[in-house]
This record gives sequence, C-alpha cells and structure tokens, in this order.
Amino acid sequence: MKKLRRALSFLLTAAITLTAVYVPVGAEYESSGDYEEETVYSEAYEAVGETPTEEAGESKEDELAEEEPVENAATSGTCGDNVIWTLDDTGTLTISGTGEMNDYVSWNSPWAWKEDIKKAVIENGITSIGDYAFYGCSKLTSIDIPDSVISIGKCVFQFCSNLTSIDIPNRVTSIGSGAFHC
Repeated sequence: MKKLRRALSFLLTAAITLTAVYVPVGAEYESSGDYEEETVYSEAYEAVGETPTEEAGESKEDELAEEEPVENAATSGTCGDNVIWTLDDTGTLTISGTGEMNDYVSWNSPWAWKEDIKKAVIENGITSIGDYAFYGCSKLTSIDIPDSVISIGKCVFQFCSNLTSIDIPNRVTSIGSGAFHC
C-alpha cells in the first residue's frame, strides 16, 4: 500500500510539473509591446489564417506600421501626477510641472537606455527625480537641476557614462543609493 501511494504521489507530481511547463510544439511567441504580457499563438491559429489581432479587424502589419518611430520627431508624455516631459529632435529632454517625478525600475523609465538623449533640463517646480529616471542614457552629457529639487532617487544616473559633472542644489536632502554609479 505504501509503494502504491508513493507511485501515485510521484505520478501526480510529474503530471502537475509537466502541465505547468507545457508549450505547444511549433508555438510562436509575440510580444505585445507590454512587458507584462506575452501571447502564445499556436499552429491552430495558423491553420485558419487568423491571429487574435486579425479577429479584431487589425492585422499584425497594421500594428507594426503604427509602432514605427518617426525619425527626428519630438515626443512627450507624463512622468508624475503634475509632471510632463518632452524630447526634441536635438536630443534635449525637458521635464516640467510641479511635484515629484515617478519612480521607475531599470527598464520602464520612458528614457531608459535611450541614446538620443544628450541633455536633460529639469525645470523649477519639480521636487524629486524619480528612481532610475535616466538609467542607461549613455549619451547624456549634461543635466540642469533646479533649486526646487530636494530628492534624487536611487540609480538615477546609473550607466550615464558621458555625464562627467552635475551641480547638485543645496536644498537636496536625499540621494538614493547608486544614484551616480556610472
């Protein structure tokens, strides 16, 4: 009886383990552009010539065409509750508004690993520079930090190898770990 229980326990464990790692043979992975989500397209979709995006009336080609960046185009977005950013075609990133910038992790800052950023201007009114804000901006050579900034987050300028000097305002009371690890 003990041997039977062990055998059943082993088979049940093996079945659960194999079920958790099963991937259909020939499956394709397509990133949706969102780091939290991946979709598996199996051969079943290929057999009928559809993908979930095509069922919604949009083809994969249409999606790709929409995502292609336009060279030398200025871009913008938000990076805090009352904070906006713009990147012009000369490589100047301007951050303006009031209050704190968002905190990020290494890969989700709007500017992480962007080599087209050469200068950053943080305008008066911003009170903190968020964690990992300029992480990996290896072409960044200068940054203007206003007196309104009182906090610099962790790893903010990590891997900004061309940033050789920064003037830190006297009002800054907190600098996160690894902020200047270049």
